[in-house]
Amino acid sequence: LVSFLGAMARQAAHRLAPRLVLRRAPSDREERVEMAHLWFGIMQAYYYTGNVPGALVANFRSLNLAESAMAGPELAPDVARGLGNVGAVIRSALGLRRLAARYFERARTTARAAGHLPSLAYLDKIESMIFITSGDLDLADPTLTSSRALHEELGDRRGWEETLFVRSTWLFLKGEMAPILELMEAALESGRRREDLQSEVLSLCQRGLVLIVLNRLEPAIADLERSRWLRGEGSLEGERIYSTGLLALAKARQGDAAAAGRALDEVVELVSRVPANFVAIDGYAGAAEAALLLLETGAVPREAGMRWTRTALAQLGTVVARLAPVHRSRLLILKARRDDLLGRRRSALRGFRRALAIAAAGGLCYDEARAAAELAVRSGPGPARDEYAGRAEALFRRMGTSWELDHMQRRLTSS
Repeated sequence: LVSFLGAMARQAAHRLAPRLVLRRAPSDREERVEMAHLWFGIMQAYYYTGNVPGALVANFRSLNLAESAMAGPELAPDVARGLGNVGAVIRSALGLRRLAARYFERARTTARAAGHLPSLAYLDKIESMIFITSGDLDLADPTLTSSRALHEELGDRRGWEETLFVRSTWLFLKGEMAPILELMEAALESGRRREDLQSEVLSLCQRGLVLIVLNRLEPAIADLERSRWLRGEGSLEGERIYSTGLLALAKARQGDAAAAGRALDEVVELVSRVPANFVAIDGYAGAAEAALLLLETGAVPREAGMRWTRTALAQLGTVVARLAPVHRSRLLILKARRDDLLGRRRSALRGFRRALAIAAAGGLCYDEARAAAELAVRSGPGPARDEYAGRAEALFRRMGTSWELDHMQRRLTSS
């Protein structure tokens, strides 16, 4: 807290009284620039592991050092990036939209004044990410399009691949599954040419997620197994949770309870030593869904299934609360399914209704369809059941998610 208040006070002084605080270049300018870069790296590590207070402190310190170095245009990219990072964390962690917008505006002004296109590409990319994780999908589209075009113009393949990952998340949330496969094929090929292990692993995981949703389980499992092999022992642990949680879901949907259980045990072991990680969010959700499916079908002992569910939901809840409120409807659906298994019918119905309302308002088609399907299955014969089922069916057919549609129809028939 002391570190945060000190760094924030220094930044406030830079904004409110720049002529008094930033009067001349210090003698240790080079050291300050190096420290600014160091704190930027620390910020990234903190942010992706969900350490929001640490990310805020590191953000402010990186920006304060870059500004206080008082260099010329050569330091403008560092200042622009620092301003954008502060704006990103203020928006995502604190929800202060107007203040964040002012930081991004100042960042872009700084980058444009220096004519630094890489900074502009970076700013557009991180702002689009923040828009998406905050649930503002429409706002994300133009900045993401701009960032991709700038990275392509600059020949920055890594940055270009990152825009493809962000775009695939945007498409998934909107229920547009098929285009993601083409994007991930392009990202995978680009990452291979650059010999970038993390890019390859993320491409395979993202493609595996979409293949599961499209009920193409065998190629999904092949992608996920390959991503685990590429990752190597002891490296990219967040990505390992991502792939292993999804592998558990694919195996559960295949009806292979033993293989799904082994994958879920691996997730539990990983979670015991790896902090909640933004990269792994789909892995947590996949693990929770796999555990719930195994419980709902009676394929595993209740104690084991609930242990897997508790672990995955706790991690998912942490990341959603700290970094990605856009996934709140997904979390509510999974928690409601757990509550239903525990006999808390009223709580489950409230959760499904809240998830449906949030997803519909945010344009989150996949979550809207799944929430409607759960409500249909739990409604008695009548207009409400028909309305929920029809709503879910229309969305499932539009997205091409045949497994969910067949699963809902089987449950409706059996009930």
